Amino acid sequence: MNVIKSYYNFGKALEDRYDHYKKTILSEQLRHCTLQLEAENVKINAEKADIEDMYIELLKQIREEYTRRDAEKTEFKARIEELEKNITDTVVENAELGARIVKGTRYR
Repeated sequence: MNVIKSYYNFGKALEDRYDHYKKTILSEQLRHCTLQLEAENVKINAEKADIEDMYIELLKQIREEYTRRDAEKTEFKARIEELEKNITDTVVENAELGARIVKGTRYR
């Protein structure tokens, strides 16, 4: 009976060691996975910061482009108004010249 009891205790001790070994290995694997995920998270956060910086720079460039286009638009409007005024002046001058020509041909 003592032999059976000692085999039983020995088996129980082996089983306990095996359970402890499994837990230790699982714990190490989890620790390793956690470290990998944390490293990946740091990398992703750095990439996110880079993307945010690029986004801010792109927004700045877009604002500058809009400002430049607004300035061009204002210049073009002023130029169009000037050309329209010149057209009106030219039409008036042409009418005056036409009237002078007609007037000059009548008296000859």
